[in-house]
Amino acid sequence: MSASPLPECWLVFFGDTPRPRWWWRLARRGFRHCFAAKWCEEGQTWLVVEPHAGRLELTIIPRGQFLRLRSIVATHTTVRFMSTCERAAMPFSAGWCCGSIKAILGIRSMALTPFGLFRELLARGAERVYPNEGLPSAEIIPLQGRANG
Repeated sequence: MSASPLPECWLVFFGDTPRPRWWWRLARRGFRHCFAAKWCEEGQTWLVVEPHAGRLELTIIPRGQFLRLRSIVATHTTVRFMSTCERAAMPFSAGWCCGSIKAILGIRSMALTPFGLFRELLARGAERVYPNEGLPSAEIIPLQGRANG
């Protein structure tokens, strides 16, 4: 019997992409794309996971470049979410960012759009992260052992 994975704290970002797509007419403004970041204690870095159509972009942001992450928070709607790891198999994603982020967070959800995922995460106890709170880097780094209700 294997132990269940420990919950991980993720920042999930919602916004628009620089290049307009035809399907933007179907999505809510400011919620046309989503991606996530996780603090990696071992390397003292942020791992940013950004799904795109046909590819997955991974970016490492060292602790010393914290202002780079703060600028992402300032320009996107952001939530802090503890992954529940309730789903082992990858959910249907069809190359959409929303499905990929659901898989990363390990959640079961019927959300098909970034706005639907945003509402789902808030319903599951995610906390909004506001750029004007003046959060120092130590406060935005996830607290270990904290779980959503």
